[in-house]
Amino acid sequence: MVPKEKIAANGDYNLSGERYRENNIYSHKYPIVSIADICTINPSKNEIQAYSSDLLVSFVPMADLEEKRIAFNAQKTKKIGEIGTSYTYFKENDILLAKVTPCFENGKAGIARNLVNGIGFGSSEFFVLRPSNSIRSEFLYFCITNPLFRKSAIEQMTGTGGLQRIPRHYIESFKIPLPPLEVQREIVEEIEGYQKVIDGARAVVENYKPRIPVDPEWPLVKLGEVAEINPKKSEIGGLSGDTIVSFVPMADLGEHSMTFEPKETRKLSEVGVNYTYFRNNDVLIAKVTPCFENGKAGIASNLSNDIGFGSSEFFVIRCSERMLYEWVYFAIANQTFRATAAKKMTGTGGLQRVPRTVLVEYKIPLPPLETQHAIVAEIEAEQALVNANKELIERMEKKIQNVLARVWGENDTASMEE
Repeated sequence: MVPKEKIAANGDYNLSGERYRENNIYSHKYPIVSIADICTINPSKNEIQAYSSDLLVSFVPMADLEEKRIAFNAQKTKKIGEIGTSYTYFKENDILLAKVTPCFENGKAGIARNLVNGIGFGSSEFFVLRPSNSIRSEFLYFCITNPLFRKSAIEQMTGTGGLQRIPRHYIESFKIPLPPLEVQREIVEEIEGYQKVIDGARAVVENYKPRIPVDPEWPLVKLGEVAEINPKKSEIGGLSGDTIVSFVPMADLGEHSMTFEPKETRKLSEVGVNYTYFRNNDVLIAKVTPCFENGKAGIASNLSNDIGFGSSEFFVIRCSERMLYEWVYFAIANQTFRATAAKKMTGTGGLQRVPRTVLVEYKIPLPPLETQHAIVAEIEAEQALVNANKELIERMEKKIQNVLARVWGENDTASMEE
């Protein structure tokens, strides 16, 4: 039950129950305060009205705000007089938080640092949180990147389609624990130690790209000559419609990952007409934008009854005996192929696709199988190290959440796994 006065308070009369659900507060160790009580939200531009219109300031578009990283680099500058009234104002040590989908869900937030003349302007889709003297910027940043804050915020977004936003009153009324400043400092130092490990591991993950060291003596062959593109469904024409097969939607195909996990199964009769057919060890690659550019590709394995169906936006590559399926994956899941194919996409707007002929005609190096095996083994060893860094990131992120859980007094419910 929600009082009518509370529903009417903001003038929009939103009847979503989640909007009025109080966030769970567990802490009995520290005072609990609303964010609006310990910071200014969207400070007034009147603070700088006396400044010259020729004063250079930093300018931060949404693209420059990092995802899940406390720091960001304000690369652009503008004169105050050049900045329109619709842009958001902030200054040194203010916290920026994206309020619009999907930027909010993707974790775009950060603390403004190293601003030109200590002043910044940016996207109108930012909330600006200016901490009072009772709270450190870093501590508040970790509070608003906590899943407790973000999950509840997503449930209370308003708007339609791709323009849903976090309501301002949600930010203002959200309650957080407020330890003494010295305790905040200790918490921040502990979290920043974990964050440095995350940043280092993430640099490995983001910068590693598997490369085939091509010998100019190797022959170059068209992919269509050594592989079958989109094998025919007639191969399984004799199977019963009740045969259980794996089903792989586009969302389940990984980005820059050779393997993926088939999560769904369906009857053959439910998928046989409109979906793409493949088998174990076939290579899948997305052909539509932006999935193609984002690196969606992988090798099919662990399919139910050795058979899979998936998005009609997949190309399927089945290798001949002259070539390893891992070799094909590394040959096409790289920036060289993607850059070549992207230039030849057809269609308009958000529905551009790579033509089948691009895949058929693309030339790849074809050394002896023994050489292919040796190079694939070396790349797989490198990828094992990259995957270890991914696991390290997950472990350090869990440690950060455990620290915040202690602050919130969630020790009984928080996982303390190391």
